[in-house]
Parts: sequence; structure tokens; C-alpha cells
Amino acid sequence: MAIRRELAALLLVGLALAASGTQPLSGQNQTAQPGARIRLKPVGAVFDTSLLRGTLVARRGDTLDIRTAADGRLRTTILRDNVQLEFSIGREPALVQGAGVGLIVGGTVGVLAGVASYQSPGCQPNQLCFDFGPGMSALAGGLIGAGAGAVLGLLIGSQFHTEQWVAERRPARVTFTVAPRGGVALGLRAAF
Repeated sequence: MAIRRELAALLLVGLALAASGTQPLSGQNQTAQPGARIRLKPVGAVFDTSLLRGTLVARRGDTLDIRTAADGRLRTTILRDNVQLEFSIGREPALVQGAGVGLIVGGTVGVLAGVASYQSPGCQPNQLCFDFGPGMSALAGGLIGAGAGAVLGLLIGSQFHTEQWVAERRPARVTFTVAPRGGVALGLRAAF
């Protein structure tokens, strides 16, 4: 039971490190300017499901002129409500993600090695003897493995650079339209 708790805690710490990423500073510009590397993706998409990637050439309201990364052609597209515009703020080494993966892998291997290497001390009847069981071996192995794995993961992560993307903030917009049967409709688009 103790081994499961230790392994679960180790996995949670490693996952938190692996999943963390950089966030833009609050004072940074939150709109894509011409010349920026951009990508368009569905709103709410968690993974990189880019609809279009390229360089922003010009912008007129919600109309974007993009030179595509795939073939270099100039495409004009309209930014719709169900599409999120993201722009690159540069490439950074994947240090934290590398450390997180190393921590998980090293800690898991360490826990398993600690459990496998446990040996009962073989106490004699009239001898003072302490036996902490396989949990202590698992803890020691997990800590040593996690530390070594995190350091190795940092070193490996420093060699891989990932692009950092920031979602563009779009202002709220109110629109009025005439309904088909002579009424008036009110629409509101808000970005948070």
C-alpha cells in the first residue's frame, strides 16, 4: 500500500512538471502583427490540430493574408468565431518537460528496483533488529531514481526546442442584424 502512495505521488509531481509550459507576461502584446508566425486552430482544441500555419503578411479586421508554411502560397482567410488565432513568441528549450518525464521514468524504475532488491535482514531470536519492509527500499530507490532521471531529463530537454504559442485576445463585438421575418436580432461575441 505504501508503495502505491509513493509511486502515485511521484507520478503526480512528474506529470505536473511535464505538463507545465510558459505563459505570456501580462504586459505582452496579445495581437498578431504582420511578419509573425501564426497558426489557426479550432477553438478549445487541446492538441496541435492546426488548420493553417504560416506567416501573417497583412491584416484587415478579421481578414488575414497568410503565407503558408507548407507550400509558401499566399492565402486570404476570414477569422471566424470558431477558429483561434495563435502567434509564436519564439522557441525555448523543453527543460521542464524533460525534467518531468525523467522524474517519472527514473522514479518508476527506482521504485521497481527498490522493491526487487529488498531482502529481509534475517534477524536472530535474541537480537535487536529493524525491518522496515520493501516500502523503505522502494522509497529510497524511487528518490534516487527520480533525482537521477530529472537531471538526465533536464540535459536531454535542453537539446530540444519547442515553439511557444500565445492565443490572440479578440475584443468583444456586438452586431445587429435584420431577422428574416422583419424582426431585429442582437448578437454578442466576447473573448475572455
